[in-house]
Amino acid sequence: MNLDHLTFALSAGLAQVLTNLDNLAVLFAMLLSVGALRAVAGYVTAQAIVMIAAVGIAVGISDIPLTETGYLGVIPIGLGLYAIWKRRTATPETAPVAPASYVMASLMFLTMSFDTFAVMAPLLIDSAAPYRVAGIAGASVAIVLTALAALGLSRIAGHAGKWAAKAESLGPIAMIIAGIYVLLDSGTDLL
Repeated sequence: MNLDHLTFALSAGLAQVLTNLDNLAVLFAMLLSVGALRAVAGYVTAQAIVMIAAVGIAVGISDIPLTETGYLGVIPIGLGLYAIWKRRTATPETAPVAPASYVMASLMFLTMSFDTFAVMAPLLIDSAAPYRVAGIAGASVAIVLTALAALGLSRIAGHAGKWAAKAESLGPIAMIIAGIYVLLDSGTDLL
């Protein structure tokens, strides 16, 4: 790998992180409410799906409608409202072990990742094969490093005592806010 490929890999990794700042903020809020492993696994799964889709587009798959992505915000709003409803209606005997599942976390992160897809797909489309491989490697390393950082932060957050118990209720609120963000379909969604 020469310097050009390394620079391209770093650029793709930076693009991965910068287009996921919203996901990372929600990920950190969800570490306590969903559980570290579920939240991080959901984040990594969503990012893997986004990267697979971007690579698929780059090698010739097309016809994914990007103009209607804002409506996907309904999913995290629904998941957040469901989690709040479950908390309010749960009795000590029926209280769920965990307020959200891996699938819910994955869906939420996936709905917030179209800006990443919209950046990574053209980046990979406009790249020759060796650069495409470097870009995929750089983005993949960024995904792994952010996941490891989140797991490390979850260990610190686990020792926060009363603060952690209060912060646990932020997960569903973060989902609802994320959904509203996606519904707004801001200009950053398709840059």
